[in-house]
Order: sequence, then structure tokens, then C-alpha cells
Amino acid sequence: MDDGERRRAEALRAPGSRRLHALARALVRMTLSSYCDVAPDRWSFAPGPGGKPRIAGPHDLRSLRFNLSHTDGLLALAVSRDCDVGVDVERLDPLADFEGLAEVAFAPCERDAVRAAATEQRAARFFRLWTAKEALLKAQGLGLGTVDPRAIIFDAEASPPRLARPGGAGPWSFRALRPTAAHVATLAVPAASVELQVGWATPGRRVTPPSGSRPLPGLSGRTPSRRAS
Repeated sequence: MDDGERRRAEALRAPGSRRLHALARALVRMTLSSYCDVAPDRWSFAPGPGGKPRIAGPHDLRSLRFNLSHTDGLLALAVSRDCDVGVDVERLDPLADFEGLAEVAFAPCERDAVRAAATEQRAARFFRLWTAKEALLKAQGLGLGTVDPRAIIFDAEASPPRLARPGGAGPWSFRALRPTAAHVATLAVPAASVELQVGWATPGRRVTPPSGSRPLPGLSGRTPSRRAS
């Protein structure tokens, strides 16, 4: 971590939060370094539009984009080149207040779709829609507090997720992921289609590259651990 990252970690009171912060920063640096010949400690970051972190250096690698999400028991990192990317991961919680959360974040048709789901499927449907909205907003450098999420309407029956009202911002692609039996995640990119490669990392072990992965065009060096482009 750089000095700023260390200061932010030290400001966190809970030891678990400090450890999560350190793991997240290490994952970002190690994963970016798996795409090219740059040592993990050489990366520098700066806030982009909306405060979303972006690569500040090395200067010639600023075309790489990344987005990080975390929840209880899981970190998710998405990396792309030349286009923004958003990812959100949530832990399935069957005891969550779906009605209350849907009231402030879902359009009426989305709320109806959650209510219509079988009891055992309600949590998965709710969090699938929730992560899709979060991933889209994060790809745009926004947050739930900056726009009305009820205006972003997804087709609750579509797989993969699909905007019910695409709007005039061009095509978006979404990929629904189930990284573990207890988690759901959604990836969003501003493109008509998406090629996705997934890798896994656990504390104390190296990032595992996906089968068939290859270096990003124009970048030399190591095999990428994950790719979304």
C-alpha cells in the first residue's frame, strides 16, 4: 500500500475492516500487475469522475480500468481496457428487509417481480436486481445516493440482466455471476457484448489465472488473472 492507503487503513477502528482494506488494495495491485510487467508497488491511483478510483500511473497503462466490490466473505475485482467497468457483489441474506429496500431502490414492476418469486427464490431475485443496479451505477462512477435507482429499471425475468428501458446512453452488457453458493455478483460494461474471464485468489496464495487467458493486447508480460472487456 502507498502512504494514503496506509492512512486510510489506520483510520479504520475495527481490525477486520483494516484487514479487508489491506486485502482489497493488495488484490488490486497484484491483479493489475498480472496483466503487464509492473511491480505491484509501482501503481498509483487517483479519484476519477464521481470519486471512482482510476490508475494515475504508470502513465502508459491508464487505459486499464478496474472496479472493486466487497461483502461479507468475498472481494470482487473487475478489470477492463479502454472502457469503464462496474461490479457489485452481495451476500445472500434471506432475512434482509426486501420490502423496505425495494421500496426505495426498485421500480414498481421490479418490486412486483420480487414479491411474485417463490419464497426460496426471493433473496436471489432481489439481490440479482440490486447488484445489477449497483454495477451499472459504479461503471458510470455514480452511487445510489447520487441518482434515483428507481429510474433504472431492469427486466426481472431476463438472464443475463437486461435494462427494460435502455435510454440514450448506448448499449450496456451485464453478466450475472454466482461466485459461491452464498454470494451473487453482477458485472456491467458499456458495450454490446462482453468477453469474461474469471480468476480466483485466496489470502496467502497467488492469483489463479483462468483457463485460456491471454495478455491484453498491447501489454507485455504476465498472464491476466481475470478479464472483462
